[in-house]
Amino acid sequence: MGIKIYNLIYARKIQRCLADVDLIHHIGQGSEMIGLAAAAAAHRLGVPFLVQPTIHPGQWGDSEIDFLLYQNADRLLVHTHYEKSFFETRGQSNAITVVGNGIDDRNNGDGKRFRSQFGISGPMILFVGRREADKGYPLVLHAFARTRQQLKDAVLVCMGPGQPADGNSPGVVDIGFAGEATKHDALAACDLLCVPSEAESFGLIYLEAARYRKAILARRLPVLQELLESKEAAILLGRQEPLNNRVELSADELGAEMFRLLVSPDERKRIGENAFTVSQKFLWPVITTRFENAYKEALN
Repeated sequence: MGIKIYNLIYARKIQRCLADVDLIHHIGQGSEMIGLAAAAAAHRLGVPFLVQPTIHPGQWGDSEIDFLLYQNADRLLVHTHYEKSFFETRGQSNAITVVGNGIDDRNNGDGKRFRSQFGISGPMILFVGRREADKGYPLVLHAFARTRQQLKDAVLVCMGPGQPADGNSPGVVDIGFAGEATKHDALAACDLLCVPSEAESFGLIYLEAARYRKAILARRLPVLQELLESKEAAILLGRQEPLNNRVELSADELGAEMFRLLVSPDERKRIGENAFTVSQKFLWPVITTRFENAYKEALN
């Protein structure tokens, strides 16, 4: 009933607004329902309807209403081969194109400025993301507390929206939400990016760090295995639970690897160089061409 009401209100409005387009490209899930109204408008206009899902299989973006949207698409545009395989195993029969995701060719952050601003002189770990459990924020804090016992001058910088953890943890610089310039200064300043998210549909921050040739530490998520680990461009940890798409990772294991990487500059450099090479494939000119080719295939 909700879908019918939403379509009744919005489908014709979308149709009027998009009357002259050659195709419609929707980004998102079915739960917002605007995509289903856009699908109805596309079908009335007789133009291809393409959906770029935002999905974490087994966690969100794969409910019944989400798949109703995906099944209404003429083509799905997905981030990875892992995602493509997931849709195929769920019986998705429409065309699926792996397009990836784009990053800016940017590595002009000022690391010295960042370190001076926050008084950082020792080894620096960077966490960028929502300060919530599903992004691995509490896990990073607990792991760093163990690392700090061995490296007294180590610093963990946490950057992102959300509530900071209670208490004053030694060596933790929690700056909250920050703009792009500050983020890039932090990427330039850090020795190691550590974002042990519980799920990712792509993981832009890892590839942004790769443009700075930084070592990357994260969970062994299938998406990151495909993008980074298979090219030795990251250290991925944890024990996979395929049935629920989870990766179990303890603070002890993460903290031990933090310490090992911080005291292994040659290893960090090797990983960072490999990550930089991987990131070349996801610069916007490359990704834009993939999207253009997918549009041409849909129109033909």
